[in-house]
Amino acid sequence: MTLKKRFTILLSLVILAMVITNIVSQVNIKTLIQLEEQHQTLEKINSSMLMLRRNEKDFILRQDLKYLAEFDKNSLLLDKLLDDFTTSLEQVDMSSQSVIPLKETLSAYENNFHNYVLTSQEIGLGPELGLYGSLRKSVHEVEKLVTEEQNYRLLADMLMLRRNEKDFMLRKDLKYIDKFNINITKFEADLSSSLISADIKQSISQALSIYQKEFLLFVDGQKKIGLSHDQNMQGEMRASVHKSEALIEELYAVTSAAIQNKTSDVIIFSALIGLALTLLIGLVVYLLSKAILGPVQLFSKIMNDSANNRNLTIRSSIQDNSEIGQMGIVFNN
Repeated sequence: MTLKKRFTILLSLVILAMVITNIVSQVNIKTLIQLEEQHQTLEKINSSMLMLRRNEKDFILRQDLKYLAEFDKNSLLLDKLLDDFTTSLEQVDMSSQSVIPLKETLSAYENNFHNYVLTSQEIGLGPELGLYGSLRKSVHEVEKLVTEEQNYRLLADMLMLRRNEKDFMLRKDLKYIDKFNINITKFEADLSSSLISADIKQSISQALSIYQKEFLLFVDGQKKIGLSHDQNMQGEMRASVHKSEALIEELYAVTSAAIQNKTSDVIIFSALIGLALTLLIGLVVYLLSKAILGPVQLFSKIMNDSANNRNLTIRSSIQDNSEIGQMGIVFNN
């Protein structure tokens, strides 16, 4: 093999090693970018969950359906983020099983919130709507009839009923229902013993009965929602929220650890590839250098010996197909 071919092989191997190193670097950079995008997606998932909680609290406080629309919009965004996150995990051969229970729990949370909103609409999102509106209408009818009769005992009884009603609305305590029923009985007794005409008594009694019925329906609606944060709909929604947040924290911890491990694997793999290529090229360079320099040094020694000793009988023993070998043949002749 000629020296030119040997140098060409050496140059080709160096270029090939550079190409392989570049390809490996590009693949590893792409993987590291995907891992960083996953980390950013996790941050977005956490932020989206916080936005859902904010929409939920805003609705509970303000009873405005625009927060339901905001909740649904952010819910769709969160679902898309989870789908994208699942896809990105699969692209880098990481498990996406931990995402499945989170999606199921978030779905339960969304359903619980929608049920809460529907029940809130039944109760009434404003003083003129739903059960709340019917309650106000019925109590105003009783107050109107009693006021027209100017019966101060009945007016006092009516004030006590309104007080029980407001206390329940503010404190969500069932003891005020018992007080309300006791005061209803007292009102009926005072109405019966009053000097109001029979027709008016009957009208007031009917209006009072409707008021009592509407108030108890309102109470049942509040019970359905939950009189405290850990009861019925509120309790179910609260449990699904806390479970979702716990799963997001768990997903964040598990995936962050997996990302760190994957990043370390990429760095180690890159280092090993670089080391292997360096050793391979070094070995090839050594062998080619030995194949080139060996005959050159041997021929140089032969020529020096012939010149120093003035001995033209010295012959080259180089057995090589390169230019050095050809020079040895010419020297011998």
